[in-house]
Amino acid sequence: MPNGTALLTCMDHCKCDDAATCDLVCPKRPETFVRRFREVRGFGLENIPRKTTPELPKLPSMVTILEGQVAQRRPVELEFAAIPLTRALTGRGRKTRAKTAAELKRDHGVVAKTGWVLTGIEDDRYVERSWGLSGLRETFKAMKEAGAIFATSPNYSLYLDSPRQDNLHAMKRIAWMWYSMNEAGLPTALHINGRTDFDFERWADFIAARPEVTSIAFEFLTGAKLGVDADRYIARLEKLRASVGRPLLIAVRGAAEYARRLEKSFEQVLWLDATPYFKAMHRQEPTFGVDEVLRYRPRGGNPEAPIGALFKRLVCAAERRYHSSSLNLTPSPQHVLDLRLPPLPPQVRANNAAQQLHLFT
Repeated sequence: MPNGTALLTCMDHCKCDDAATCDLVCPKRPETFVRRFREVRGFGLENIPRKTTPELPKLPSMVTILEGQVAQRRPVELEFAAIPLTRALTGRGRKTRAKTAAELKRDHGVVAKTGWVLTGIEDDRYVERSWGLSGLRETFKAMKEAGAIFATSPNYSLYLDSPRQDNLHAMKRIAWMWYSMNEAGLPTALHINGRTDFDFERWADFIAARPEVTSIAFEFLTGAKLGVDADRYIARLEKLRASVGRPLLIAVRGAAEYARRLEKSFEQVLWLDATPYFKAMHRQEPTFGVDEVLRYRPRGGNPEAPIGALFKRLVCAAERRYHSSSLNLTPSPQHVLDLRLPPLPPQVRANNAAQQLHLFT
Protein backbone atom coordinates (compact mmCIF):
# COMPACT_ATOMS: atom_id res chain seq x y z
CA MET A 1 0.00 0.00 0.00
CA PRO A 2 1.88 3.08 -1.25
CA ASN A 3 2.77 5.67 1.44
CA GLY A 4 0.74 3.74 3.98
CA THR A 5 -2.58 4.55 2.35
CA ALA A 6 -5.44 2.06 2.40
CA LEU A 7 -6.91 0.43 -0.67
CA LEU A 8 -10.47 1.63 -1.02
CA THR A 9 -11.69 0.13 -4.29
CA CYS A 10 -10.99 -2.77 -6.64
CA MET A 11 -9.37 -0.28 -9.02
CA ASP A 12 -6.77 1.20 -6.65
CA HIS A 13 -4.06 -0.94 -8.24
CA CYS A 14 -4.90 0.14 -11.77
CA LYS A 15 -1.83 2.03 -13.01
CA CYS A 16 -2.32 1.60 -16.74
CA ASP A 17 -1.49 4.67 -18.83
CA ASP A 18 -3.27 3.42 -21.96
CA ALA A 19 -6.31 1.18 -21.44
CA ALA A 20 -6.32 0.29 -25.15
CA THR A 21 -3.03 -1.60 -24.82
CA CYS A 22 -3.70 -3.22 -21.44
CA ASP A 23 -4.39 -6.97 -21.35
CA LEU A 24 -5.69 -7.10 -17.78
CA VAL A 25 -9.25 -8.01 -16.91
CA CYS A 26 -10.26 -4.44 -16.20
CA PRO A 27 -13.60 -2.55 -16.26
CA LYS A 28 -11.90 0.36 -18.05
CA ARG A 29 -12.16 -1.74 -21.23
CA PRO A 30 -15.89 -2.64 -21.04
CA GLU A 31 -16.17 -4.84 -24.14
CA THR A 32 -13.05 -6.86 -23.35
CA PHE A 33 -13.99 -7.03 -19.68
CA VAL A 34 -17.41 -8.53 -20.46
CA ARG A 35 -15.85 -11.06 -22.82
CA ARG A 36 -13.25 -12.12 -20.25
CA PHE A 37 -15.93 -12.27 -17.54
CA ARG A 38 -18.06 -14.55 -19.71
CA GLU A 39 -15.19 -16.84 -20.74
CA VAL A 40 -14.88 -18.03 -17.13
CA ARG A 41 -18.66 -17.80 -16.52
CA GLY A 42 -18.33 -15.20 -13.80
CA PHE A 43 -15.86 -14.79 -10.98
CA GLY A 44 -17.70 -16.96 -8.45
CA LEU A 45 -16.55 -20.54 -7.82
CA GLU A 46 -20.02 -21.92 -7.14
CA ASN A 47 -20.78 -22.81 -10.76
CA ILE A 48 -17.81 -25.16 -11.21
CA PRO A 49 -19.59 -28.46 -12.04
CA ARG A 50 -19.74 -31.18 -9.41
CA LYS A 51 -18.22 -34.49 -10.49
CA THR A 52 -16.52 -37.37 -8.71
CA THR A 53 -12.78 -37.05 -9.28
CA PRO A 54 -10.46 -39.96 -10.11
CA GLU A 55 -8.91 -41.80 -7.19
CA LEU A 56 -5.45 -40.55 -6.27
CA PRO A 57 -2.61 -42.92 -7.09
CA LYS A 58 -0.15 -44.01 -4.42
CA LEU A 59 2.55 -41.35 -4.53
CA PRO A 60 5.93 -41.00 -2.82
CA SER A 61 6.91 -38.04 -0.67
CA MET A 62 9.36 -36.66 -3.25
CA VAL A 63 9.53 -36.65 -7.05
CA THR A 64 12.25 -35.06 -9.19
CA ILE A 65 11.29 -32.60 -11.93
CA LEU A 66 12.96 -32.61 -15.34
CA GLU A 67 12.89 -29.62 -17.65
CA GLY A 68 14.84 -31.18 -20.48
CA GLN A 69 16.70 -34.28 -21.62
CA VAL A 70 19.19 -36.04 -19.32
CA ALA A 71 20.09 -39.04 -21.50
CA GLN A 72 19.94 -40.04 -25.16
CA ARG A 73 21.05 -43.59 -25.86
CA ARG A 74 20.28 -45.24 -22.53
CA PRO A 75 17.27 -43.76 -20.68
CA VAL A 76 17.47 -43.39 -16.91
CA GLU A 77 14.95 -45.53 -15.04
CA LEU A 78 13.05 -43.87 -12.20
CA GLU A 79 9.98 -45.07 -10.37
CA PHE A 80 8.37 -41.62 -10.73
CA ALA A 81 9.41 -38.53 -12.68
CA ALA A 82 7.82 -35.10 -12.95
CA ILE A 83 7.75 -32.61 -15.81
CA PRO A 84 6.07 -29.24 -16.32
CA LEU A 85 2.57 -29.67 -17.74
CA THR A 86 3.35 -27.99 -21.05
CA ARG A 87 6.32 -30.31 -21.65
CA ALA A 88 3.71 -33.02 -22.12
CA LEU A 89 2.38 -31.07 -25.12
CA THR A 90 3.68 -30.79 -28.66
CA GLY A 91 2.61 -28.80 -31.70
CA ARG A 92 1.23 -25.28 -32.00
CA GLY A 93 -2.19 -23.69 -32.06
CA ARG A 94 -4.99 -26.03 -33.00
CA LYS A 95 -2.42 -28.72 -33.82
CA THR A 96 -1.34 -28.91 -30.18
CA ARG A 97 -1.66 -32.42 -28.76
CA ALA A 98 -0.40 -34.51 -25.87
CA LYS A 99 2.92 -36.27 -26.34
CA THR A 100 2.91 -40.05 -26.50
CA ALA A 101 4.71 -42.31 -24.02
CA ALA A 102 7.51 -42.78 -26.55
CA GLU A 103 7.87 -39.02 -27.01
CA LEU A 104 8.04 -38.41 -23.26
CA LYS A 105 10.78 -41.02 -22.97
CA ARG A 106 12.70 -39.62 -25.95
CA ASP A 107 12.42 -35.96 -24.97
CA HIS A 108 13.52 -36.49 -21.37
CA GLY A 109 15.75 -39.55 -21.51
CA VAL A 110 13.85 -41.09 -18.64
CA VAL A 111 11.59 -44.08 -18.17
CA ALA A 112 9.06 -43.37 -15.41
CA LYS A 113 8.22 -46.95 -14.46
CA THR A 114 5.21 -46.16 -12.28
CA GLY A 115 4.21 -42.95 -14.02
CA TRP A 116 4.69 -39.27 -14.76
CA VAL A 117 3.65 -36.40 -12.51
CA LEU A 118 2.73 -33.18 -14.35
CA THR A 119 3.24 -29.91 -12.54
CA GLY A 120 1.19 -26.91 -13.62
CA ILE A 121 3.57 -24.64 -11.72
CA GLU A 122 5.56 -23.04 -14.50
CA ASP A 123 6.89 -19.74 -15.77
CA ASP A 124 4.00 -17.63 -17.06
CA ARG A 125 5.12 -17.73 -20.68
CA TYR A 126 4.59 -21.49 -20.60
CA VAL A 127 1.67 -21.90 -18.22
CA GLU A 128 -0.50 -19.61 -20.31
CA ARG A 129 -0.22 -22.12 -23.16
CA SER A 130 -2.64 -24.41 -21.35
CA TRP A 131 -5.40 -21.79 -21.45
CA GLY A 132 -7.07 -21.98 -24.81
CA LEU A 133 -6.24 -25.58 -25.68
CA SER A 134 -8.82 -27.05 -28.01
CA GLY A 135 -10.19 -30.46 -27.12
CA LEU A 136 -9.30 -30.25 -23.44
CA ARG A 137 -10.82 -33.59 -22.52
CA GLU A 138 -9.08 -35.45 -25.32
CA THR A 139 -5.74 -33.76 -24.58
CA PHE A 140 -5.71 -34.61 -20.88
CA LYS A 141 -7.06 -38.09 -21.53
CA ALA A 142 -4.16 -38.63 -23.96
CA MET A 143 -1.71 -37.46 -21.28
CA LYS A 144 -3.05 -40.11 -18.96
CA GLU A 145 -2.75 -42.75 -21.66
CA ALA A 146 0.88 -41.66 -22.19
CA GLY A 147 1.67 -42.45 -18.56
CA ALA A 148 0.65 -39.39 -16.53
CA ILE A 149 -0.76 -40.58 -13.20
CA PHE A 150 -1.10 -37.27 -11.34
CA ALA A 151 -1.03 -33.54 -12.10
CA THR A 152 -1.46 -30.15 -10.53
CA SER A 153 -3.68 -27.54 -12.19
CA PRO A 154 -1.97 -24.54 -13.82
CA ASN A 155 -0.88 -21.72 -11.52
CA TYR A 156 -2.29 -18.76 -13.42
CA SER A 157 -0.62 -15.83 -11.75
CA LEU A 158 -2.16 -13.04 -9.74
CA TYR A 159 -0.76 -9.63 -10.60
CA LEU A 160 0.39 -7.45 -7.75
CA ASP A 161 -0.54 -4.04 -9.18
CA SER A 162 -3.72 -4.91 -11.02
CA PRO A 163 -7.46 -4.48 -10.57
CA ARG A 164 -9.00 -7.03 -8.24
CA GLN A 165 -11.13 -8.38 -11.09
CA ASP A 166 -8.00 -9.68 -12.80
CA ASN A 167 -7.10 -11.72 -9.71
CA LEU A 168 -10.59 -13.18 -9.53
CA HIS A 169 -10.40 -14.12 -13.21
CA ALA A 170 -7.09 -15.96 -12.64
CA MET A 171 -8.47 -17.92 -9.68
CA LYS A 172 -11.54 -18.91 -11.66
CA ARG A 173 -9.33 -20.15 -14.49
CA ILE A 174 -7.45 -22.33 -12.01
CA ALA A 175 -10.73 -23.85 -10.84
CA TRP A 176 -11.94 -24.50 -14.38
CA MET A 177 -8.72 -26.21 -15.40
CA TRP A 178 -8.73 -28.32 -12.23
CA TYR A 179 -12.24 -29.49 -13.12
CA SER A 180 -11.38 -30.12 -16.78
CA MET A 181 -8.32 -32.22 -15.98
CA ASN A 182 -10.14 -34.38 -13.44
CA GLU A 183 -13.16 -34.67 -15.72
CA ALA A 184 -10.82 -36.16 -18.35
CA GLY A 185 -9.77 -38.85 -15.86
CA LEU A 186 -6.39 -37.39 -14.86
CA PRO A 187 -6.15 -37.09 -11.03
CA THR A 188 -5.32 -33.43 -10.49
CA ALA A 189 -4.56 -31.30 -7.44
CA LEU A 190 -6.26 -27.91 -7.15
CA HIS A 191 -3.58 -25.21 -7.22
CA ILE A 192 -4.09 -22.66 -4.46
CA ASN A 193 -3.12 -19.12 -5.40
CA GLY A 194 -4.19 -16.04 -3.50
CA ARG A 195 -3.05 -12.59 -2.41
CA THR A 196 -5.13 -12.06 0.70
CA ASP A 197 -6.37 -13.99 3.71
CA PHE A 198 -9.84 -13.86 2.18
CA ASP A 199 -8.61 -15.61 -0.97
CA PHE A 200 -7.48 -18.57 1.13
CA GLU A 201 -10.73 -18.57 3.11
CA ARG A 202 -12.60 -18.61 -0.19
CA TRP A 203 -10.61 -21.62 -1.39
CA ALA A 204 -11.19 -23.33 1.96
CA ASP A 205 -14.96 -22.87 1.63
CA PHE A 206 -14.86 -24.23 -1.92
CA ILE A 207 -12.87 -27.31 -0.87
CA ALA A 208 -14.87 -27.96 2.28
CA ALA A 209 -18.12 -28.03 0.28
CA ARG A 210 -16.67 -30.45 -2.29
CA PRO A 211 -15.46 -33.84 -1.05
CA GLU A 212 -14.21 -34.47 -4.59
CA VAL A 213 -11.25 -32.17 -3.84
CA THR A 214 -8.75 -34.61 -2.37
CA SER A 215 -5.49 -32.82 -3.16
CA ILE A 216 -4.17 -29.29 -3.51
CA ALA A 217 -0.93 -27.70 -4.70
CA PHE A 218 1.10 -24.67 -3.67
CA GLU A 219 4.38 -23.07 -4.73
CA PHE A 220 6.99 -21.18 -2.73
CA LEU A 221 9.09 -20.19 -5.73
CA THR A 222 8.04 -16.59 -6.30
CA GLY A 223 5.73 -14.45 -4.16
CA ALA A 224 5.81 -16.84 -1.17
CA LYS A 225 9.53 -17.65 -1.34
CA LEU A 226 11.04 -15.23 1.17
CA GLY A 227 11.08 -16.33 4.80
CA VAL A 228 8.52 -13.91 6.20
CA ASP A 229 6.21 -14.58 3.27
CA ALA A 230 6.62 -18.34 3.54
CA ASP A 231 5.64 -18.26 7.22
CA ARG A 232 2.49 -16.34 6.35
CA TYR A 233 1.50 -18.72 3.56
CA ILE A 234 2.23 -21.81 5.61
CA ALA A 235 -0.07 -20.45 8.31
CA ARG A 236 -2.75 -19.82 5.69
CA LEU A 237 -2.41 -23.37 4.36
CA GLU A 238 -2.59 -24.84 7.85
CA LYS A 239 -5.73 -22.83 8.53
CA LEU A 240 -7.19 -23.99 5.22
CA ARG A 241 -6.58 -27.64 6.11
CA ALA A 242 -8.18 -27.16 9.53
CA SER A 243 -11.21 -25.45 7.98
CA VAL A 244 -11.71 -28.21 5.42
CA GLY A 245 -11.72 -30.83 8.15
CA ARG A 246 -10.79 -33.89 6.09
CA PRO A 247 -7.59 -35.50 4.76
CA LEU A 248 -5.78 -33.71 1.94
CA LEU A 249 -2.63 -34.32 -0.05
CA ILE A 250 -0.59 -31.22 -0.84
CA ALA A 251 1.94 -31.02 -3.67
CA VAL A 252 4.63 -28.45 -2.89
CA ARG A 253 7.18 -26.60 -5.04
CA GLY A 254 9.96 -24.74 -3.27
CA ALA A 255 12.48 -25.45 -0.52
CA ALA A 256 12.39 -28.78 1.30
CA GLU A 257 11.98 -26.88 4.55
CA TYR A 258 8.51 -25.70 3.57
CA ALA A 259 7.39 -29.15 2.46
CA ARG A 260 8.56 -30.71 5.71
CA ARG A 261 6.84 -28.06 7.82
CA LEU A 262 3.51 -28.86 6.17
CA GLU A 263 3.76 -32.56 7.08
CA LYS A 264 2.27 -31.88 10.51
CA SER A 265 -0.94 -30.46 9.00
CA PHE A 266 -1.51 -32.52 5.86
CA GLU A 267 -1.94 -36.26 5.58
CA GLN A 268 0.56 -36.43 2.72
CA VAL A 269 3.03 -33.97 1.30
CA LEU A 270 4.45 -34.49 -2.19
CA TRP A 271 7.59 -32.41 -2.69
CA LEU A 272 8.42 -31.66 -6.33
CA ASP A 273 12.03 -30.55 -6.74
CA ALA A 274 14.14 -29.68 -9.78
CA THR A 275 17.51 -29.49 -8.01
CA PRO A 276 18.91 -32.85 -9.30
CA TYR A 277 18.12 -31.88 -12.88
CA PHE A 278 19.82 -28.49 -12.70
CA LYS A 279 22.81 -29.87 -10.80
CA ALA A 280 23.22 -32.49 -13.51
CA MET A 281 23.02 -29.80 -16.21
CA HIS A 282 25.88 -27.98 -14.46
CA ARG A 283 27.88 -31.22 -14.10
CA GLN A 284 27.91 -31.12 -10.31
CA GLU A 285 27.96 -34.33 -8.32
CA PRO A 286 26.56 -35.00 -4.84
CA THR A 287 28.66 -35.66 -1.77
CA PHE A 288 27.82 -36.32 1.86
CA GLY A 289 30.31 -35.40 4.59
CA VAL A 290 30.55 -36.83 8.08
CA ASP A 291 27.80 -34.36 9.07
CA GLU A 292 25.47 -36.04 6.52
CA VAL A 293 24.80 -32.70 4.85
CA LEU A 294 24.31 -32.92 1.08
CA ARG A 295 26.78 -30.79 -0.85
CA TYR A 296 27.84 -30.55 -4.48
CA ARG A 297 31.18 -30.33 -6.28
CA PRO A 298 32.20 -30.07 -9.94
CA ARG A 299 32.32 -33.46 -11.60
CA GLY A 300 35.38 -32.68 -13.69
CA GLY A 301 36.41 -34.74 -16.70
CA ASN A 302 35.00 -34.36 -20.18
CA PRO A 303 32.26 -31.69 -20.07
CA GLU A 304 30.59 -33.39 -23.06
CA ALA A 305 30.31 -36.78 -21.32
CA PRO A 306 26.78 -38.18 -20.82
CA ILE A 307 25.04 -37.14 -17.58
CA GLY A 308 22.45 -39.91 -17.22
CA ALA A 309 24.34 -41.77 -14.50
CA LEU A 310 25.18 -38.49 -12.75
CA PHE A 311 21.52 -37.48 -12.80
CA LYS A 312 20.50 -40.82 -11.27
CA ARG A 313 23.05 -40.35 -8.43
CA LEU A 314 21.74 -36.84 -7.82
CA VAL A 315 18.16 -38.09 -7.59
CA CYS A 316 19.15 -40.80 -5.09
CA ALA A 317 21.13 -38.28 -3.03
CA ALA A 318 18.23 -35.80 -2.99
CA GLU A 319 15.82 -38.50 -1.84
CA ARG A 320 18.25 -39.60 0.88
CA ARG A 321 18.58 -36.01 2.07
CA TYR A 322 14.85 -35.36 2.10
CA HIS A 323 14.04 -38.50 4.04
CA SER A 324 16.87 -38.00 6.51
CA SER A 325 15.80 -37.12 10.05
CA SER A 326 18.77 -34.72 10.12
CA LEU A 327 17.57 -32.77 7.10
CA ASN A 328 19.42 -29.50 6.74
CA LEU A 329 16.56 -27.05 6.23
CA THR A 330 18.51 -24.64 4.04
CA PRO A 331 16.42 -23.72 0.97
CA SER A 332 17.64 -25.66 -2.05
CA PRO A 333 18.48 -24.01 -5.41
CA GLN A 334 15.67 -23.72 -7.92
CA HIS A 335 15.33 -22.65 -11.53
CA VAL A 336 14.37 -19.40 -13.19
CA LEU A 337 11.09 -19.19 -11.25
CA ASP A 338 13.13 -18.71 -8.09
CA LEU A 339 12.99 -14.93 -8.32
CA ARG A 340 14.66 -12.82 -5.63
CA LEU A 341 12.00 -10.22 -4.92
CA PRO A 342 12.08 -7.58 -2.16
CA PRO A 343 9.50 -7.82 0.67
CA LEU A 344 6.08 -6.33 -0.08
CA PRO A 345 3.21 -5.28 2.18
CA PRO A 346 1.44 -8.31 3.74
CA GLN A 347 -1.82 -8.24 1.81
CA VAL A 348 -0.44 -7.38 -1.62
CA ARG A 349 2.14 -10.10 -2.32
CA ALA A 350 1.63 -11.92 -5.59
CA ASN A 351 3.27 -13.68 -8.50
CA ASN A 352 4.13 -12.06 -11.78
CA ALA A 353 1.61 -12.77 -14.50
CA ALA A 354 1.45 -12.84 -18.27
CA GLN A 355 -1.09 -12.44 -21.01
CA GLN A 356 -4.26 -14.46 -20.62
CA LEU A 357 -5.88 -16.55 -23.31
CA HIS A 358 -9.31 -18.10 -23.69
CA LEU A 359 -10.89 -21.38 -22.67
CA PHE A 360 -14.61 -20.81 -23.02
CA THR A 361 -15.67 -18.95 -26.16
